[in-house]
Amino acid sequence: QAVLEWSWKLLDPDTRDLLVQLGVFSGGWTLEAAEAVCDDSASVPVRLETLVASSLVEPTGSEERTRFRMLEPVRQFSTSLFDEDPRREDLHARHLDWWLAQCRQRSTGQQWFSGTWAIEINDDFDNFRDVIDRALTTGRIDEASELLGGTIAGFFDGMHSVEVDRVLDQLAVATPEPAGRVLLAGAFNDIGIGRHVRLAERLEAARTRSRRDNDTACEAVATTYQGFSSATIDPAQAVALAERGVELARLVDDPEIVGLALGWAGATAFIAGDRQGALRWLDEARTQPFAEHSLAHFHCLFAEAFVLLGVGEVDAAEATLDESLHHLPQAGATRTAVHILKAFWHARRAEATAIAERANEALELSLSLGASTQLPDVALATCELLELSGHPERASEL
Repeated sequence: QAVLEWSWKLLDPDTRDLLVQLGVFSGGWTLEAAEAVCDDSASVPVRLETLVASSLVEPTGSEERTRFRMLEPVRQFSTSLFDEDPRREDLHARHLDWWLAQCRQRSTGQQWFSGTWAIEINDDFDNFRDVIDRALTTGRIDEASELLGGTIAGFFDGMHSVEVDRVLDQLAVATPEPAGRVLLAGAFNDIGIGRHVRLAERLEAARTRSRRDNDTACEAVATTYQGFSSATIDPAQAVALAERGVELARLVDDPEIVGLALGWAGATAFIAGDRQGALRWLDEARTQPFAEHSLAHFHCLFAEAFVLLGVGEVDAAEATLDESLHHLPQAGATRTAVHILKAFWHARRAEATAIAERANEALELSLSLGASTQLPDVALATCELLELSGHPERASEL
């Protein structure tokens, strides 16, 4: 504490003030966020550089997207000063406004299906969680709802499923009739962790609320996925829902939403037994101008791979699955599942070496997931693959 106070007093007053204001962030920040939230934005880069040179702040992240953080003793020191600062509530409000601006500058399709946005949300999840919590405790319920509905891309892989569930439960208490997009956020969180019963309930509620709110984009996505998720129960009804979802998506005219609806409609048709119809939907999905690293594009390619496998075109299916990986983050439950699926394909063709390679990749990715709720399923699947590839000792150890 004494060393930190001594270092802090060596700084000029404006740089000391920035260190105090940076206490508003949790788990790090970007230069863009600091400029938007802290006072005197024009001088933030120079003052931040001084803090880095003084070893009170350190850069982290990638060259493409540099982030900054404080080591824990410095963070505690900064937070203690921030908590006593009279601008504290104003800085928290600016932080929430900055997050809302990040959502509003993106189209609905980007908010829900941009892989790049998903990475940014997960990299900054500590701040996202704190901003949502503060919005709920200060009565900014509409802003909290908007933020949840604008960050759906970050919920696909179930990386923060427990915390997202907690926020959704808090919001349900604060507003008895949440917006359709909040319910859709909950549904995508359920998809990420494979919770199917609650998923069905949330999809139906999202469809109903989005119709009430005239939110065609939300209704389109909820309707199409409801069709896909019920295809094994009532194929005819599922196909009707998928077709209705595509019809609604065309009204939105957002390539991410249209493409996703087409992809899920193709998967639904395939499960319902209409393979040629499935290929027609998926061929049209390929014509959509998806953005780079699009989660919607991934889902379309993933569906196409299953259809190709179903019609016996195994090599084409595997190539399509490889293409789909380009649109996913480098780690996560979905990428792990793709590697496991490919390993089982190799198993069907008795390619023992390829099985072992894929099993190892899946194992490494699964261990990187930490406390993900999908980890047990991933580990069990990997055990089976290791046994198939002639490594029963390693399977037993895992």
